[in-house]
Amino acid sequence: MKNLENVQGDERDVIVFTLAFSEDERGRIPLNWGPLTRAGGERRLNVAVTRAKERVVVVMSFDPVKLDLSGSTSQGLNDLKDYLLLASAERTTSARSRRGARDAHLDEVAGALAAAGLEVRTSVGLSDFVVDLAVRAPNSSRWLALLLDGPAWASRLSVGDRETLPPSVLTRMGWTRVERVWLPTWLRSRDRVVEHITKTAQGLDVSEPAGVKTLSAEVSRQLAAPPPFRTEQGGPIAPSAASPAPVAAVAPIRRVEAVDALATYRPAVETSTYAAVHLDSPNAQSRALIRGEIERAIAAEAPILVDRLVQVVAHRFGLSRVHERRSQQLQREVSGHNVRRSENGDRVVWAAGADPQAYTGFRVPAAGAQRPLTAVPYEELRNAMVQVASDAHGADREAIIRETARLFGTGRLASVARPRLETALTAAVRERRLVLRDGTITAPEPRT
Repeated sequence: MKNLENVQGDERDVIVFTLAFSEDERGRIPLNWGPLTRAGGERRLNVAVTRAKERVVVVMSFDPVKLDLSGSTSQGLNDLKDYLLLASAERTTSARSRRGARDAHLDEVAGALAAAGLEVRTSVGLSDFVVDLAVRAPNSSRWLALLLDGPAWASRLSVGDRETLPPSVLTRMGWTRVERVWLPTWLRSRDRVVEHITKTAQGLDVSEPAGVKTLSAEVSRQLAAPPPFRTEQGGPIAPSAASPAPVAAVAPIRRVEAVDALATYRPAVETSTYAAVHLDSPNAQSRALIRGEIERAIAAEAPILVDRLVQVVAHRFGLSRVHERRSQQLQREVSGHNVRRSENGDRVVWAAGADPQAYTGFRVPAAGAQRPLTAVPYEELRNAMVQVASDAHGADREAIIRETARLFGTGRLASVARPRLETALTAAVRERRLVLRDGTITAPEPRT
């Protein structure tokens, strides 16, 4: 262990960077950090955090957001806060990747266990040791940790890391018991797996092992948070008006400030309501029906791509496929509404009076669902990219594209999705909503 002044020239695979400061009894963090706060402290910090070949692990006891620098002019302390915010954002992004926030299998297992009467939490834990699911029986004080054979499990390089290390570490961290849920077994015997987990969770309080450790305060806080969804008939559904708001379950972006950035995408209903014959009928009643359905779809989903709107209306009139001639006919009906051409070439229908230039929100699908990127208007893709870049304090092009895709529920970038995101990113830079400098993409500084 070395202090800040004595790390010059050292180099290690992994550096553990420990901050020996914490909040006082008034919740304030001191601003006198010795050499760091003196002239040249920023250079000492630069040396300290660039000694690692592979990874820097930061150990601290406070949220960097709480480091109030309004009373300090120290460049070193300012740089430290920026570094800690960046590290915190990276931890959130990488943890989200490991935890598979859009893992349909995890959501299915969680829904089935909740339907069986268990209390369920998803993605609970710290660092590399995150429990996919934590469940407990009603009125029980003990939680059962469940590990799935998902991406985090597959990414571990050795059999020991996959099969031996996680359960042993989790047990030492205070989990009473750790169980596995294997996908093949789940597919063959779902009911049996649910029954086994339910009985195991119910029996944890009966024979609690002696000397069991207590879970950390952070893990306990995660377990105390409201569940991300309620269930009906075993399936996860959107929270009702009376349900607690999801905690980081819908939008996987950290520190979102804009209220509309947390909006959940609710697609317009496409159920067939009228016969297709109305589309070719010249009478006034049929024309009125078509105009009415267009207006209802706009009210439900605007901003909406013209092609998407045409598809919704066609489906409402009983068509399963929309041929070119039919598409052109419906596009003519749509043309009388608030249609704008986006920076990337999209034709988007907006609600009457809406200003696309002032729109800063985006709508993400409900947990476990996917919103096809080809049906997301450019402005929403752009705004999501701006939020990703802002949260990450800058990232490369590939990271921005992949994280944006995850926001909309897409894990793999297919041949259609990737070019669309590439085009949207290029347009956002051209529009100066994003800044590209030396390969790094950042969000522009807010205007004062």
